Amino acid sequence: MSAIDDLVAELKASRFSEDPQTAIARIDTFVAALEFIQGGLGPSGPEAANSFLAGPTSGAPATPSYRGIVAPDLGIFTLEPSFKGLVGVTDASNAPAGDVGQFPSVLMDSGVAIATSPTVVTQLDIPAGDWDVYGNAFVSFSLATGISFSASLSLSNSAFPDGGATRLNMGGTAIGSVGGALYPLRLSVSATTTVFLIAAANAASGTASGRGAISARRRR
Repeated sequence: MSAIDDLVAELKASRFSEDPQTAIARIDTFVAALEFIQGGLGPSGPEAANSFLAGPTSGAPATPSYRGIVAPDLGIFTLEPSFKGLVGVTDASNAPAGDVGQFPSVLMDSGVAIATSPTVVTQLDIPAGDWDVYGNAFVSFSLATGISFSASLSLSNSAFPDGGATRLNMGGTAIGSVGGALYPLRLSVSATTTVFLIAAANAASGTASGRGAISARRRR
């Protein structure tokens, strides 16, 4: 009996036996991987029975993205420590929508009138997923009489989150302009969600104008 036959028999008698459709689909996946190896494109010797290579659909099979080890009793595979894992791109391309690494962003470069209560400077709609969200904010006072400035990323368009504990706070006397990076937000959502950059400013006289940006990186 071949190594592939042994693996199929093991899988049939293991955890997948209660769900034949799942068992067949998973077996087909492993069989294809093992046939790939035994076709001469992978390692030789005993390890060929439980190893497979994974990489791009084009290019030389001698340079895979990673190599895995099949665990028939569990129906899973693990990466060998000697391999570095997924390979990053080198062509200056952007990650497609839905892929890990996707990077939506928005920039508000024209001044928005900032009140003493939280005011929306800009906003970004973020699709379902697990994201790290970043922002920065800047305010300028028309008469250089600024007293205080606060800004934060928020899921509300009218309130600072966490009671204001994570917001950027700056103050002084006769401030002309001020700004900085905002505390990052971890966002894990099952539907498109709007993240707001909100700010508040207080001036002894004159007006306050705000600018800012939001960006996000899909983690998974």
